[in-house]
Amino acid sequence: MKKPRIKLIAIAGGSGSGKTSLADDLARRLGPHVGRISIDDYYLDRSHLSLRQREKVNFDHPRSIEWELLTEHLEKLKKGKTIETPTYDYGGHVRLDKTRPIKPSQFVLVDGLWPFRSRAMSLLFDLKVYVRCPMKERLARRLRRDQADRGRSVRSIEQQYKAHVLPMHDRFVAPQKNRADLSVQSPVSRADMELLVDTIRGLE
Repeated sequence: MKKPRIKLIAIAGGSGSGKTSLADDLARRLGPHVGRISIDDYYLDRSHLSLRQREKVNFDHPRSIEWELLTEHLEKLKKGKTIETPTYDYGGHVRLDKTRPIKPSQFVLVDGLWPFRSRAMSLLFDLKVYVRCPMKERLARRLRRDQADRGRSVRSIEQQYKAHVLPMHDRFVAPQKNRADLSVQSPVSRADMELLVDTIRGLE
């Protein structure tokens, strides 16, 4: 019996736009045959730098990602091979020694800031989704997340947002709307969620 072709679904959006929450919700609705990849885990290892130097890195620029490894992993999944994704420590800005196995699944959801920024990467995906969200809401969500999960101060979050997040969003993240197959507003409505699920299930 012929194995079903593995479908890669990209979910792009700004920091705090709700793309990871959307991926979580889709995974629950699509059933057990779903794999998950976060582009954030492919941040380059910075362990050769001091912590102070690492904190100054612009993590909102696409060059902070190891694209070659991510591309290799996506291509392997499409060929039906298991991959070992990196694990990233956001507090220390370093890649951990442990990896996470991802087996080929009927659907693999890939979420991040820039999954289909480049044309070459775009061609790997069977469906590209962009999540829209107002800037004020993205900042409010980032403030809540970074204080609770990463122990950062409001001042440091706001400074980084102004210096890195917003300029990089306008330059690299937002233009992906033009490459998306579907665009949804966050929080995603019930109608849009049903459309997404039906579209993904209908991929050939």
